Amino acid sequence: MLGVLGGMGPLATADFLTKLVENTPAEKDADHLPVIIRSIPQIPERTAALLDGGPSPLADLVEHASALKSGGATIGAMPCNTAHHWFDEIVSQSGLPFIHIADAVIADIRARGLSDAAIGLLATPGTLHSGFYQDKLIENGLRALIPDEASQQRVTRAIEWVKGGKLDFARSEFLAAIEALTGKGARAVILGCTELPAALGPGDATVDSTLALARACVRHFRGPMPTAPCP
Repeated sequence: MLGVLGGMGPLATADFLTKLVENTPAEKDADHLPVIIRSIPQIPERTAALLDGGPSPLADLVEHASALKSGGATIGAMPCNTAHHWFDEIVSQSGLPFIHIADAVIADIRARGLSDAAIGLLATPGTLHSGFYQDKLIENGLRALIPDEASQQRVTRAIEWVKGGKLDFARSEFLAAIEALTGKGARAVILGCTELPAALGPGDATVDSTLALARACVRHFRGPMPTAPCP
């Protein structure tokens, strides 16, 4: 059974669940994956903990991961990128293995045949500070391009707009940031905050971390998919 540790934010969790269903080969209800969900918006804010001395979310993350395991989950997924800063501690302290969202993204990049390429990264300041995406890109022979300071401030503001339901305002900021990175040579741009794909539709230039995680969950339970239902 898949355990989903969500609520960071709620729309991103709903987007993940939709993509999980859409990417599961099924002809009837019983063909879909069994899932239990804990969507807890009150988990302390991750970027504030990393950059501003805010309360750590680790105890809450471990508590809810442990509850998923007690409820029957055999593997977990977190549709929140910044929370993966605490990935190793969550797994070790809860005893529940998780699929790492950045590993899922790397798998999608590899499926596109990209190697020795510059890959853009849009994410929260906390995720950029954590550096796990940059590390995994380097480990796979890829290079990370991140926004300049002014563009990052716009992305950060737009992420907050998504959390507040202002998707139209956020969309134009995200598109401008994607264009800036592709203009600098990025072969693809990782949507490394799950608020981004919640506001944007699919695009050839982007790698949707939420979609990548959903596909990885389906592969875990069902094996490789012959085709990818969503672009």
